[in-house]
Amino acid sequence: MPMCQRLCETYRLDPLGLIASGSLLITVPQEQAQDVIGACRAAGIDCAAIGRVTEPEAGLVLKGPNGDEKLPRYDQDEVAKLF
Repeated sequence: MPMCQRLCETYRLDPLGLIASGSLLITVPQEQAQDVIGACRAAGIDCAAIGRVTEPEAGLVLKGPNGDEKLPRYDQDEVAKLF
C-alpha cells in the first residue's frame, strides 16, 4: 500500500486536502499545453495536463473513476488536523 494512502487511512485524512509542497500549477492556453509539458519533461520535471478552465458557473468539478464530483473545499490542510 502506498505510504500516503496508508497515512490517510490511519489518521482519517482526505488525500485531496493534503498540502502539495513542491507542486506547481500552470495555466496556459490549451494549444500551448503540449509545448509546456514537453519543455518541463526535457528539463527533468514531471508534468501533465490535469484540467481545463471553464466558465465560473460550471464550478469546480473533479473528474474521477466514479464520474464527475463537486470538488470539495478545504479551509485548512488536512495534515494540520494532526497538530
